[in-house]
Amino acid sequence: MQYLDKITENLDAETGSSALHQSIQFTNHQAMVLIYRLDEWVSKSE
Repeated sequence: MQYLDKITENLDAETGSSALHQSIQFTNHQAMVLIYRLDEWVSKSE
């Protein structure tokens, strides 16, 4: 599995897609946190 990660790292270094990939992951994380907080808020107000 580590071998695959190395290949991906090398590809990212060549294409510059690593930063894009990280920003997508970050956005997904933010969305999950937002949904979680909304869910908490809704269950509190019920």
